[in-house]
Amino acid sequence: VLVDAAVTQSGQLELPPLGPGASAELTVPFDEPMVPAGAEARVRLHFELRDDQPWAEAGHRLAWSDLPLPFGEAAPDIDPSGAPELAVTQSNGKVTVRGDSFELVFDDASGALLSWRAQSIELIDRPLRPEFWRAPTDNDIGASFHIRARAWKELGESLRGVGLEVNEQQGEVTLSTVLTADGEDAAVTLRYRVFATGEVGVAMSVERGSLPEIPRVGYGGALDGGLDRVDWLGPGPEPTYSDRKQLPIGRYRGAVADQYTPYDTRGQEAGNKADVRYAAVVDEMGRGLLAVGAPRLSVSVLPFGSDELEAAARVYELESDGSTYVSFDFAQRGVGGNNSWGHPPEPSYRLDQPSYAYEFWMQSLAAGDDPAVLRRRALPPSP
Repeated sequence: VLVDAAVTQSGQLELPPLGPGASAELTVPFDEPMVPAGAEARVRLHFELRDDQPWAEAGHRLAWSDLPLPFGEAAPDIDPSGAPELAVTQSNGKVTVRGDSFELVFDDASGALLSWRAQSIELIDRPLRPEFWRAPTDNDIGASFHIRARAWKELGESLRGVGLEVNEQQGEVTLSTVLTADGEDAAVTLRYRVFATGEVGVAMSVERGSLPEIPRVGYGGALDGGLDRVDWLGPGPEPTYSDRKQLPIGRYRGAVADQYTPYDTRGQEAGNKADVRYAAVVDEMGRGLLAVGAPRLSVSVLPFGSDELEAAARVYELESDGSTYVSFDFAQRGVGGNNSWGHPPEPSYRLDQPSYAYEFWMQSLAAGDDPAVLRRRALPPSP
């Protein structure tokens, strides 16, 4: 029995003898776990050989199952009451929001988050903004999807609005905009909620218009390269996508440099993490950025951006520029296909609906913060 991937109870059960094709019911005894509000309880079963066999030794794992348990309660809302009020300034095409120990700078035209300073540390290397492109996979190229969907790469780079609408309330500042690109009928609505306690909610929706299927629906950019470690709660530790995520839910950690998987001789999309509850990108002291799904995210944390991956004709040509590239997404298009020379992913793994919307929230992390505990909060209802 696990609570937010931490084992709270464990034991062994003997299975009854079963012939080929036979089945039996099994009762798994355990005590109701203590589950903090906002945490997740699960039970994981491992099926292992009891005795040595000619083909494997006793203890060899044959199968596993990871199931949710109906315990716990909803996370409490983020509560900015009692925190010092936020200060907002607008000048030179930028909107700056200052709190007690942080400062955020937004681009008025594109809605991008340009700068995030917390505890005197700059977290952002390249602006965080809506993203719709990924480095094409082998299957994308085999189906010519990278050609049909190219408009989404150009759209993501050229989105502009008429300016951020700023609304100040007690303990919260809201910034919102509608973004479009010349010559396209797609539209993106972007809304930030900056709380006096330092959290930043992000709500994004996209209307596809007449454009083709979308490679990814997300929000990302580059963080400071000193944030070179990732900690996440979700399926893992191997990469996962909407159509390949049958892995145990756990808390996994690793170096950003190790998150890229070289699937082929050339660069392509790799290293994604689907169904993520939270992801923290931190330095050696634990300082960095926490992103929390509402309720889930698809997350990428790599030493390379999609442009670098797409441009690399050979994997050995990939060289980090020193930044940590992140994407906090609703989803990516599936990576599978019934073949690699034209068949797309199955319909449920394609982003071809007229519109998509999602939200998540972020918070800076100080040394000693535990992201698994801090993530147990929720965005409050919009004012």
